[in-house]
Amino acid sequence: MNKFTLPNPLIVFDVETTGVDPRKHDIIEIGAVFVSKGLDIVGRFQSYCRPYSTERDPEAMGINKIPEETLLEAPGFDACALAFEHVAKQVAESHHHGLRSFNLAGWGVRFDYDFIGCSYQKAERAFPFSYHTLDIKSLAIWELAKRGCYLWRKLSGALSALKIQPVGTAHTALADAENTARILIELGSQAHFIPGGY
Repeated sequence: MNKFTLPNPLIVFDVETTGVDPRKHDIIEIGAVFVSKGLDIVGRFQSYCRPYSTERDPEAMGINKIPEETLLEAPGFDACALAFEHVAKQVAESHHHGLRSFNLAGWGVRFDYDFIGCSYQKAERAFPFSYHTLDIKSLAIWELAKRGCYLWRKLSGALSALKIQPVGTAHTALADAENTARILIELGSQAHFIPGGY
């Protein structure tokens, strides 16, 4: 069997935030896993980010459990973005790609994509990544439904259904990004997984 390859490499990323509205809430942690076209993990990034605003959604903060002391000591989003771009460029160059050749992906990626896009606007930084995205959650729901396993929301449910042992702590950005990437890699390794382009 030929190994499945992606049409483009991916940055599988996750953000933890102070709430659910990117206009008034902020990113407080970014985690990312870089996945090659051959479905290999080729790099990682993680950083806490100091929020712009004091606005907090108690439910969101209760989920991510990031203490205020950590946020006070964290770099601002502009510095986080600069570090993220630096790592992304290093990974891209080491695999002979341009940064925009990496598509952004995630678990329910629309949420994370809206937040990172809005944060770049707040920082008045040019958005350096591709505007093409891949929602691994939708892909997992589709693939598992074909097997009679109906999954509607949780990352942990997909990991369990695919018999993948999770890494790290749930609702921390790097662990969630890595576990999302591992779901894609597992699906891609299975002979009956025949995805379309994205």
